[in-house]
Amino acid sequence: MAGRSPKLAVLIDGDNISPDIMGQVFAGIAGLGHAAIRNVYGSQADRKKWLDAATRFALSQGRRHLHAGGPNATDIEMVIGAMDIMASDDIDGFCLVSSDSDFTSLAIRLREGGKLVFGFGDKRAPDSLRRACDIFQLIGEEPPAAKQTQNLKHAESVLAQAFDACAVDGWASLSRAMQYIKTSHPDFTPTQYGCAGIKKLVAKCGTFDLQRSNSNDVFRPSKAALSLKLVKA
Repeated sequence: MAGRSPKLAVLIDGDNISPDIMGQVFAGIAGLGHAAIRNVYGSQADRKKWLDAATRFALSQGRRHLHAGGPNATDIEMVIGAMDIMASDDIDGFCLVSSDSDFTSLAIRLREGGKLVFGFGDKRAPDSLRRACDIFQLIGEEPPAAKQTQNLKHAESVLAQAFDACAVDGWASLSRAMQYIKTSHPDFTPTQYGCAGIKKLVAKCGTFDLQRSNSNDVFRPSKAALSLKLVKA
């Protein structure tokens, strides 16, 4: 995986997550890696909306994934799908899009298998699921305007720490930076600042340079920000 963006499998619980917030989900995923596999699992509920979302976001929408079934059919199918992918595909990590506590064990199993696990869910997601993931991003609600801009200086400080810890040849990978932040600041999420993912937060701060390198998003403090820091020092 060195030198390239992580190859990810996105598995979406269509019974638990609204198709209306797929934009937030994929904005967050963009800062983590390349979504090579995109599957949505669910019942007939909201089928029309999910089919529309499948077209917009290139989700797998075959009968295998969008189907009618029992109350636990979606959970079972999603777990089976994850195990099949882990066994047969060259995947670096998984994005589990659900707030359902039933997927806590799946997240743990995937991590034990050496895979990165990124969770996406709303405020209903239990702590057990959040902590089972390497990174968990809250989705589904836009923060109040006042909260979107609160303490942006703190975000800049956290990102600067992540850069110092992850930089290679003057640039730091966004995905690695987010993994570092998950460990060093477990309560920190881009959504606290009105951003769906770390890439949007870095851009919003306005004190970092962003660049695409070897299919990987990287960042560094801007020259203007470094100059200001030296002046203040």
